[in-house]
Amino acid sequence: MSIVSTEFGVIATHENDLIGKILNRDLIWEPHNIALMRKYINEGDVVLDIGANIGFFSVVLSKIVGDGGKVHSFEPVLENFKLLEFNCSKLSNIVLHYYALGDQIGNVTLSSERGNMGNSYITNESFGDIKLMRLDDLAIEPNFIKLDVQGFEYDVLLGGLETIIYRDWE
Repeated sequence: MSIVSTEFGVIATHENDLIGKILNRDLIWEPHNIALMRKYINEGDVVLDIGANIGFFSVVLSKIVGDGGKVHSFEPVLENFKLLEFNCSKLSNIVLHYYALGDQIGNVTLSSERGNMGNSYITNESFGDIKLMRLDDLAIEPNFIKLDVQGFEYDVLLGGLETIIYRDWE
């Protein structure tokens, strides 16, 4: 584990992982996405961080929505989830979910790329040890969705059509 102090707080990363290397060098990850989040998310919003990885964006989103808002962070990879828990442990407006989202309920198998734990992807959709849920079954009404799930985005969106279509997106 490596610890990096950023403008959003202290972030624990995987040793020698892509995100950790960039955070150590630049003290920020994907600033263009942070700018978009600041533009479209308001204080008090409910946001989803689907594919939360180690929680860098969850921490950023927590600061943007403030104490009156809520961040739901979804991460199915145990090694990432442990760092997500650590990075979000002092932020009371974050709810952690240790499972994947898709278009059905069940279990899946994930594979991860060595040196880039953020590049985890579903290799088998019919069985496995990772719990799979549908967004529509969670009774969350988000104002904003950050979705980064390595090619499984379509399945996540299919499992959340009612949530997305019937949401009042003011």
